[in-house]
Amino acid sequence: MKFLMLFFGLLSLSNVTDEELFIDELNSAYDEYALIEEYENNYYDLKLYAGKVREEVYYGIYFRNKIPNEYKLKLTINNKIYVLDNTPRGDVFAPAVDFKNADEFSILIFNKYNDYQYGLTQFKNIKVMDIEEFNQLQDIYVGSGNGIKKANYKTEFNFDSRIYIYIAMVSVLLICAGIIYYYFKKSKGMFRTDLRSANVFNFKEFINSVVVETELEQEEKTWQNTHNEDLDVVEINEEKPIIESTYKWYHYEEEVSDFDIKKHLAELNLATDYSEASIEEKNKVMLELMRLRDQEKITYDDYLNEISELWKE
Repeated sequence: MKFLMLFFGLLSLSNVTDEELFIDELNSAYDEYALIEEYENNYYDLKLYAGKVREEVYYGIYFRNKIPNEYKLKLTINNKIYVLDNTPRGDVFAPAVDFKNADEFSILIFNKYNDYQYGLTQFKNIKVMDIEEFNQLQDIYVGSGNGIKKANYKTEFNFDSRIYIYIAMVSVLLICAGIIYYYFKKSKGMFRTDLRSANVFNFKEFINSVVVETELEQEEKTWQNTHNEDLDVVEINEEKPIIESTYKWYHYEEEVSDFDIKKHLAELNLATDYSEASIEEKNKVMLELMRLRDQEKITYDDYLNEISELWKE
């Protein structure tokens, strides 16, 4: 017997419609409420209620699709479109919507292709009533007045499919930037100091080594000359006198050409004012000087003099 009573009880609950549940919410929430407008067709039901609780007026909106998600409800307030929370079926059951900050509002219905449904003129430009206007309504129902839970409307957001692409691109860029930053902070991968300096020709070290070798040769020659003088040995040297270069280079013979190096570099848009040149610009000049030397367009002394000026500090 108890099983049968439970069964019929559940069966009766399953027969309760969405509209009946909505009316129950209105009856529980408001001190008084009234039906303002209603419309029904083969596709959806739409009803608008007004209710009073604690001398404040709110609106109840009931919208139910006959076919799930076939139509959707929107609001317009001050020429802006808003939406209310809806169910998975696309229905709207909002017992208490606060329009006190608006002078009037409209209820619009669109199909699933976002086409506006004409003909619902009674739901357009509805003036927001105050408590005095509500008290003058006919057919007012008395409720329990337990209080309301406001249903807030929000700005409609049309999510463009292109936004997915933008989000994906930005996400990839952020991930790459994060990886690079991680390796940079940890000095790993390409940011390791030993890897950055590996297999890189250091022009400055090369020049310093050449300078040291030249100075050692000069010291050795000076020592030999001094030693020979001490032994009263007269040595005939048919070589030219030692030439002291302005750029720390010392040559027993200096062979120079008439090739205008600065003019040639300028024609290639390479730096000619070495004091203002960056390391990268100096490296480019160095490579061009090496090429000129290998092609014998300049002499080895031209080459040494020029790189001495190039890397002079």
